Amino acid sequence: MEILPQLEKWVANCNSSRIAFELARKQLNDTLDKIESIDELNEINDKSWLIQLLESLTYFLFDKVSQPNNKRLISNASKIWGIIEDNHHEHSLSINILIEDLRPHLLRNKNEKVIKQSNKNVGLNPKLGLSLKEDNIRDEWYKNNEFKYIGTFHFILTKLQHHDLSGNLWWIIPGILNLMDDTNHFEDVKIPSIELFYQLLECFTKDTSESANKWISIQDSGLYDLFEPPLKNMLYFTPPSFPQEQTLAIWSSVYPVLIKLCELQYNYPPADPHQYNGMLINLANEVILQHSIPRCAFKHEILLLFGLNELIDILKIVGEPSILIFQRIVYVVGETLVSDPFFTLFDSVIDVIIKLIHTLIKICPQERIIAHRFDLIGLIVLITIKCDKEGKLAENTRLNSLQQLIYELNNIGVDTSAIQEQLIKEDSYKDIIIKLFTYKEL
Repeated sequence: MEILPQLEKWVANCNSSRIAFELARKQLNDTLDKIESIDELNEINDKSWLIQLLESLTYFLFDKVSQPNNKRLISNASKIWGIIEDNHHEHSLSINILIEDLRPHLLRNKNEKVIKQSNKNVGLNPKLGLSLKEDNIRDEWYKNNEFKYIGTFHFILTKLQHHDLSGNLWWIIPGILNLMDDTNHFEDVKIPSIELFYQLLECFTKDTSESANKWISIQDSGLYDLFEPPLKNMLYFTPPSFPQEQTLAIWSSVYPVLIKLCELQYNYPPADPHQYNGMLINLANEVILQHSIPRCAFKHEILLLFGLNELIDILKIVGEPSILIFQRIVYVVGETLVSDPFFTLFDSVIDVIIKLIHTLIKICPQERIIAHRFDLIGLIVLITIKCDKEGKLAENTRLNSLQQLIYELNNIGVDTSAIQEQLIKEDSYKDIIIKLFTYKEL
């Protein structure tokens, strides 16, 4: 049998019943082999069928069963899109066909006419929750396998240009927010909705020429006011209300998107670095330091490590203004983590905290570090003593890492020798304190 009829049958299964779709899923790898081996695709003039083939491939972009084939899916979808563009030279028309095919399959819990009225301060309010009627609509939409069109949605967003946005935000915004509202299907709906929004943000950065000023800006779109609250709210998804794996998946998706949103809103022309830094500092303070670290602590080491590493990344972005949360960082790390009786059981956490202290010393103003020298050295000494008691200093050259911190403090003007003299008066810890401050041997 020729390959083209087989592809036509596969496309028909993709757009048929749930049972037929399952069959198409099983045949995906074989179908990709066929698409990669066939030369006749370039000669097909049936644009409508090529678009159907393209759409059918996109159905599996967020399908967890098909994830091993994700790179091949993207590659082959792009290949078919290239053929459509080369043969027909109608980018806008082709995009519009995809959009018209997609829109009837989007989840609709709210009236799109509300979105059409303005591009600013409109849309859904995810905090309001869902009525029973809306819940039923969502369940029916999911049972009908309509969520497969999320992949098509994402593909369209990858092809939209900055100048395309003003005419399409009226359906894109409610389309993403309705998906983001989902509380029952994290892998299939909620997490992909976050990726959709990230791709939408990318559309605002595609045109870097001076003519970009002619198109709608991120500030005028109202996206920040619409999406910042629900995205930030997702960062409070923690155990026991949510499983650890689900929480990690949400955090891993939300943080890059939220930081990107803040960057485009406040650090993109017209830039306001002060506001941008303030938003990130607030994110680190309210979410990571006041919620994530105390809530997870050592009960959920993976989440704790993620939170600490995300904190370090934010500090590196913000730079010197991070001093605003310096004392809270030292307090939370010291009280919640280092003072915990089981602290030394978690080697990865110890090493990340050392990395965090190093970051603070590196990015904060030297005069402020000097002013807070006792806070930092107290934290370093406490880590050293606890690790020494449990035989944890020899592992992974950890003593050298702690000595390096003392060296860095001395290097920026902290009189570490005077502090050492005060500390060694405590005979119980004299030997390890001398070792800690012997940074010249590094």
